[in-house]
Amino acid sequence: MALILTTGCFGIISFADGQDDEIRFAVCTDIHALEKGAVPAVNYPENELYFHARNSGNLYTEAIGIFVTFLTKMKEEKPDFIILPGDLANDGNQEEHEYFASILDLFEEESGIPVYVAPGNHDYYRSTREEFKNYYHNFGYDEAVNVDTETASYCVDLPGKFRLIAIDSCLVGEDGDGFDERLFGWVEARAKEAEESGRTVISFMHHPLLDPIPYAELLMKDFIVRDSKKVAEKFTQYGIQYVFTGHEHGNNISAYTGKNGRTVYDILTTALSSYPLEYRMVNLSKDAMDIKNETILECNFDYITEGFTPKQLELMRTDYTEYSKGYFKYSIERKIAKYLTPEFIAGALNQKSGPLYDTIQTVMKLVGEAVEMPLYNKDYDGTTVESIAAKSGVKLPESDYYNLMDLISSGVAAIYYGNANLGLETSPEGKLLLTALTTQLTYVLAEAGNRQTTQVINSVISAFGLEEIDELNVSLLNRLPLPGADNFYEIAYTIFEPLINKFLVDDDISDRDAVLPGPGETVDPPKKINTFFDKVLSFIKYVFKVAFTSLTVWFR
Repeated sequence: MALILTTGCFGIISFADGQDDEIRFAVCTDIHALEKGAVPAVNYPENELYFHARNSGNLYTEAIGIFVTFLTKMKEEKPDFIILPGDLANDGNQEEHEYFASILDLFEEESGIPVYVAPGNHDYYRSTREEFKNYYHNFGYDEAVNVDTETASYCVDLPGKFRLIAIDSCLVGEDGDGFDERLFGWVEARAKEAEESGRTVISFMHHPLLDPIPYAELLMKDFIVRDSKKVAEKFTQYGIQYVFTGHEHGNNISAYTGKNGRTVYDILTTALSSYPLEYRMVNLSKDAMDIKNETILECNFDYITEGFTPKQLELMRTDYTEYSKGYFKYSIERKIAKYLTPEFIAGALNQKSGPLYDTIQTVMKLVGEAVEMPLYNKDYDGTTVESIAAKSGVKLPESDYYNLMDLISSGVAAIYYGNANLGLETSPEGKLLLTALTTQLTYVLAEAGNRQTTQVINSVISAFGLEEIDELNVSLLNRLPLPGADNFYEIAYTIFEPLINKFLVDDDISDRDAVLPGPGETVDPPKKINTFFDKVLSFIKYVFKVAFTSLTVWFR
């Protein structure tokens, strides 16, 4: 994603002359396999196609069938090796690990292609490090030249002049990373050995090294390594240029240039068991690293259990990509809907009764209405986002999206796919999202005031035994001394515009097919170091800008 420069010297690793200066391998991560015979859960019985949807968007029950399809493709592709950067199993229990390892055993026996694994946070949910090493001893540990005694990290010297370093980035029992100074020392020693023997390091671990989106380190602390820039700086000092990661379930490539002018690339690969069902093929030579994304287009139905409906199976066989995207979008939409319920917000704020609880009930019900409200007037006679926007003289950009929920879930799918260029200047979706969010925030604010005022009036009326009134026709927010809807539109725009342009724009390194510099390339030292403090300061500036705009509009 972002190419971040910071400012030394470290020995340049070079390839050996001759035949062994190129290597080709596959990267497949976050399979999230269940135990053999797992059947689809009924989580949303109202949806015939996606009743088994889960919050993460992963096709858990189909995961093994998808993975076996991947292994079949590997027999055709014939890479030199395959790396799996964690979350091999979903619940991390013995049954899942033994089942998954048996599939890998059969593949290696039939193909002769070596597989190397690293643990993910899910792999440790019900297993220890020693158990993980035992389950997967055939896939890196038995042939390792060094296995870390305290983690499941190891390194393997590959044919030619390459060293593969598998890093156990996990904190057992937690979702976040477990890096400490002792593990840094182990990684540095293995990288130093590689440099001294003229080997190029290829490393992989579960947790992303760098922000896949701006401010991820601030807002999604368990999704990347802690103090990511400090860790990345260490990696540049160790001479590690390429790190393959998972965990985040999306395609992304980020870069960080250290004080010595060397760059480390974090190549994050999407979960195989989630839309867009992809893995990466990588060709590394002395000149470049060439990365290509490949898509799984079908599932091996020998591994599909009972419990699926004829309609599901028909779509799976006809267009597995459409099926997986629909499942992903529905999963994301249900997850968003859950987080927007009054019960969830009140619980998060520890509110069970009182004025604040009543306000939460009113506002969150409106938010739920807002995200489900149709965008356009066509074929719909009720209130739409388009009709609300028109009252403020704003035209809603045309599209085929049905509502905000559809637009948001499609945007999340695009980011996972590796298309994070949805800003105001780079896509029509960005403009539509800004207009729709701004319109609906205005709607929520106006209607919340209207409904809260109605509740107050009715509480007084009922005290005198009189008949309660319906909701007021004119919003309190359109009366003095409070600002009207047009002014709230300006506040909402100030809130959402920078968020969309920062979170949804990524145009420096392709997050999908990409060609990265070959081993050992350096750049000029940077003039400005982008630190964690800079991100905090930038976020504070944003908050103050929103507050200043709100106060200005309020007292205008």
